[in-house]
Amino acid sequence: MLMDFAHGILLFFIGCTLTFVGFFTAFLIINYNKKKELQRLKEIEDRKKLPNRYYGDDTVWQLKKIELLLQ
Repeated sequence: MLMDFAHGILLFFIGCTLTFVGFFTAFLIINYNKKKELQRLKEIEDRKKLPNRYYGDDTVWQLKKIELLLQ
């Protein structure tokens, strides 16, 4: 049994659709992992700049300064 033109066009569209969906899924997964990795690296860099502190949290450091001055 030979494949006629209609079956060839149908297989073409099915194949292109599956390829598009597969590549798009791979793109989304890679993009998600890349953003996650960049966020992790940014957090590491932020920790190097301000170890054991949160940005804007200087109340702890002020209390330590006061304790040191009172000693």
